[in-house]
Amino acid sequence: MGSGEWDDQGQEDERPVHEVWLDGFWIAQTPVTVTQYVNYTNTLPDHHSIPSANEGMAASGDYPVVGVSWHEAEAFAQWLTQCTGQFFRLPSEAQWEYAARGGGRPQKYAGCDQADAVAWYADNSMGRMHRVARKQPNSLGINDMCGNVCEWCLDHYAKSAYHYHEGLNPVTQLDKDTARVIRGGSWQHGARDVRCADRGLLVADRREPDVGFRLIRMV
Repeated sequence: MGSGEWDDQGQEDERPVHEVWLDGFWIAQTPVTVTQYVNYTNTLPDHHSIPSANEGMAASGDYPVVGVSWHEAEAFAQWLTQCTGQFFRLPSEAQWEYAARGGGRPQKYAGCDQADAVAWYADNSMGRMHRVARKQPNSLGINDMCGNVCEWCLDHYAKSAYHYHEGLNPVTQLDKDTARVIRGGSWQHGARDVRCADRGLLVADRREPDVGFRLIRMV
């Protein structure tokens, strides 16, 4: 885990490269879409509408849902858990990066070493978000892990987290509710910020027009 010799743009908070072990899990092929999120909001007693950032995409529901806070993403996961009897949640940083790199392969981007093939980012997005699964998937068949929308992770953000990660299923949980990790970069970001190893942060109650999420299900 981290930015190794295969990645020439690594940042200080992406080091040291370290080995971790993960229990088995499933991860969604794409970020949660507008259609999937509307299925949830339609069940809420106070009739919440989808976040305003998605209004232009509601008619074509295969866009990633955005404008969702970390807490709202967690609420969606809890709802899906109740509906299905399976345990869903946001991925940890370690799970997200393992999946993005096709099972931990030494790859700069999710599927190859060229951003254009797998990511919508500043150089090719035409200044907007795109429908899911329109770019090449990685070797595990997972789409959009780099670019298009940033994705919430379970962990609190700590710059030095990689210095004290546990070896098994690491998750950074701090005593105070500081910012949470976001991964993957978005359509607004340059190629450096859509790398698999790149780490971002955002306060948990913030809603941004280029931040969405995807879920994992534990085996």
